[in-house]
Amino acid sequence: MRSRRRDFTLVELLVVIGIIVVLAGLLTVSVTKASGKGQRTKAQAEITTLMNAIKQFEAAYGVLPIPNGLASDGKLSSANYKLMISVLQADDEGLTDADKQILKKMNKRGTKFMDVQGNEAGTFTDPWGEEYIVYFDAKYDGKIEIASDDDRIPGLNVEKKDSKYTYRYSVIILSAGNNRKVNSTPNHANNEDNVYSIPTVWSSEKGHTISK
Repeated sequence: MRSRRRDFTLVELLVVIGIIVVLAGLLTVSVTKASGKGQRTKAQAEITTLMNAIKQFEAAYGVLPIPNGLASDGKLSSANYKLMISVLQADDEGLTDADKQILKKMNKRGTKFMDVQGNEAGTFTDPWGEEYIVYFDAKYDGKIEIASDDDRIPGLNVEKKDSKYTYRYSVIILSAGNNRKVNSTPNHANNEDNVYSIPTVWSSEKGHTISK
């Protein structure tokens, strides 16, 4: 006896299509989360690479690789960041004659403290294409001190004492993360995805608390 072929009804087709759409959405979310986690891991590894290069430079020359000084909050400007990367790379390509002299004076032995494959001279950006943000202890007293509320290190929840925010590190490096934004208010939403050279724990109430 020949069985009759049963065609799908419109309702059944719509149900199947709906299931496919939901599954595709779940897959997209999973892939996006995995990609974001991978980028944060890469940023953390690059921050470690940069920190190691800075520490090796300090060990070799007895000073931090700070060209042309710092802002009052200890932050390295974008121009000086590029020059610092060139100094650590021992590569004067694209530099002005004046900056070439600074590089030569700072890195007298021409040592490559950082040699990242595929990097152009003076360039070292995070996975989202932004420069890493670097703060230095210019006084060499084991801490970075900032007086202004607007200038404090983005996202880091540190109590203000004696009219200053004190970060007990000689170098702090951070990436602004996927949103490419930071804010001086520690618990501002822009800071949640920041990646730091120091271990932190995020909360929406306090921002990034430094882990001991």
